[in-house]
Amino acid sequence: MNGDGGTALAEALPERAESEPQLPAGSEAEGSPAASEVSGRSGRHRRSGGLRTGGDRHRVPLDRTVRLRLLFWSALGIAGLIVAQRLQPDAGSLFAPPSDVRGWASLLCGVAGVWLVPGLLLSGVMMRTGAGLAAWLGCRIATTLCWYALAGPVIHFLGQGAQVTTGGILIATVAAAAALSLGVALGLSPRPARPWLRALLSAAAGAVCAKATIWAWMAVWTYGMNYAHIRRLEWLIVLACAALSAVGTLSRPTLPVRSAHNIRVILVALALIAATLATIAVADDKWPPGQQMPSALGIEPVAPPAGADMAFALTGIGPAGSQFIRQAEFVASDDTGRAVPVETRLAPADDAATATLLVTLQQGTQPTLCRPGRRAKLTIRDQVSGVQAQAVVPDGWCAT
Repeated sequence: MNGDGGTALAEALPERAESEPQLPAGSEAEGSPAASEVSGRSGRHRRSGGLRTGGDRHRVPLDRTVRLRLLFWSALGIAGLIVAQRLQPDAGSLFAPPSDVRGWASLLCGVAGVWLVPGLLLSGVMMRTGAGLAAWLGCRIATTLCWYALAGPVIHFLGQGAQVTTGGILIATVAAAAALSLGVALGLSPRPARPWLRALLSAAAGAVCAKATIWAWMAVWTYGMNYAHIRRLEWLIVLACAALSAVGTLSRPTLPVRSAHNIRVILVALALIAATLATIAVADDKWPPGQQMPSALGIEPVAPPAGADMAFALTGIGPAGSQFIRQAEFVASDDTGRAVPVETRLAPADDAATATLLVTLQQGTQPTLCRPGRRAKLTIRDQVSGVQAQAVVPDGWCAT
């Protein structure tokens, strides 16, 4: 029996020796620095993807740094948009240069807010286009332009003809960014591990926060506010916030890696943009586009003030437009071309290129202008430029 056992043991030992990995000659044994380095490299390689399991399952996800960066920059963007709206609530032309410190501060905060919100969240959470800094910048710019180009028409359509204002676009932008940020923040927790449960809890949190915010907003700010459109779209807003929150939780956000090469590319791009803007400003100052426009005089009827029977708004177009206003000589006629005696005078405005022509009708001209069965019309013509306009004579004047 011992012989049989020894024979079986002798046959099993070579097979065990062949199944074990053999270290090459000169390799270090386990526990040596080289072996530790190899095991460290393999350990780092095994930890490079996804969430940790086993004893490490309760640790923070690997994309925590990216999520924290998204939350930080998104908070700055939201603050910039709100500050810009508060500083300039009724801004005029978007292309008008600021005239004071308040205007410049509003412009800078607005530009920073538009760049950060919601383009950073949308491109970091949802978009995966190409590789490298150039592709990421293209995706970032595209998402920003698409959002602000579609926000107004979508609000107008869903609101069934609702008027689109800067405040409405600001509220929609802040709401979308807040919902996505809530999902990104909830994604910092590794629990629950099941994706469908994570999505369900995140969507529920987004819906509850959206509903609570709408309720608190309508309860606190009641003076001069009309919430008819928000009440009609309340559940649609809640569902949209829930979906955005779930997307922010389940996504794996990515941002470009900060490196010296990327910083140089950004600095070069900013330098080129600054040089382009400076060139445009110098060219506009030296060769203004208004010099290339033909000079003309525009006239249109407006509501007359007290002391005048009729009024016409005059607008000088082109570099010599104000000169046309000063040199104008107006005559009046009826709808058949017969001359009508009137008194005219110019009421200047703050701008030299605009003025108001006040017309006073003389008594005794009713038989010339007034016709039974139709409204009387008066034609005003400038003999210098040839421009003319026609307006209806007040009904009370024909009755006198």
